Amino acid sequence: MFKNLVAAVAIAFAAVTLTMGTANAITLNTNGPVAGGTIGISQGDVYTMEIGGDAADGAGSYSFGFLAATSFATIETNSLNPITGFVGAVVTWSTGINGTGSILGSISGAALAAGDELLLAMISGQTYWLTATWTDVSRNGSNFDLRVEAVPVPLPLLLLGTALIGMGTLARRRKVAN
Repeated sequence: MFKNLVAAVAIAFAAVTLTMGTANAITLNTNGPVAGGTIGISQGDVYTMEIGGDAADGAGSYSFGFLAATSFATIETNSLNPITGFVGAVVTWSTGINGTGSILGSISGAALAAGDELLLAMISGQTYWLTATWTDVSRNGSNFDLRVEAVPVPLPLLLLGTALIGMGTLARRRKVAN
């Protein structure tokens, strides 16, 4: 009986040790696509991805796919808070998962920590991948949040473009008439 009790305590202690040993793990909370998955994105959609980790988690990455529902959406990507504890963090937009394919833009270092925005024009029907990578996690409680928002091209910009096309057409007609 005593041997069984000692064995049970040893097994319980080993289970607690294993659980405590794996407590450090990168966590992901998102209202968007799951890591490696895709989600449709239209004008007005807003998605956030929160990545958290602890010291000794090491290097890692997550990729999120967005399928463009419109050609006129501009994607605004920014960090909601200063990145704390993620060493060498880089956020990249590309045409392939995990940063493969054409790189369309990226932000890193101080720019990412300051919350700079990365703007991207999308073509309808194409999938674009947002990939966050880092080389190490330096302390417990490390985290950063990414926000992706599909915003329409501003109306004044469309009006300016139309006006420039009109002025170019008028100038060409005058030149041909002379």
